[in-house]
Amino acid sequence: MDDVLLDIGWEGPPVDLMASYVDGHDVYFHVVDGEGDPEVTEAAACRRIWHRFVTAKEIRAGYRLQNAKDLLRYADYQTPLGDRIRLLAALEHEGSATVAECLSIFREVSPMAGLSSLILRRWVTIDLDLELISPHTTVRVFRR
Repeated sequence: MDDVLLDIGWEGPPVDLMASYVDGHDVYFHVVDGEGDPEVTEAAACRRIWHRFVTAKEIRAGYRLQNAKDLLRYADYQTPLGDRIRLLAALEHEGSATVAECLSIFREVSPMAGLSSLILRRWVTIDLDLELISPHTTVRVFRR
């Protein structure tokens, strides 16, 4: 993350996290206790970098952070081709399915590891903000 910023001449404080959005843009975040330094925002804007200051409270609000932590536990897993094809075919046919329904499709890898891997690699998607991931969470094919 910092390498990208250094490549464009960023001299501000190191960022705390970065989010990559579906539309292709990256947003760099600084976590602050109060107000952020407007000079940092201006420096980012001058370099055409999307930047935001957020509080720790904002980051912890809602379900996204806990869901991300739960999914990232499975970041090292790779879903085998057979399991991936079975799940994608089922979702293409049905339009969507619940997490519980998806788990029964996996044969070659641990079901939660396989599904999490596909979510993290954007083969399928769930709403990370709606609620904690549960058996009735809706899974859909990721559309670019």
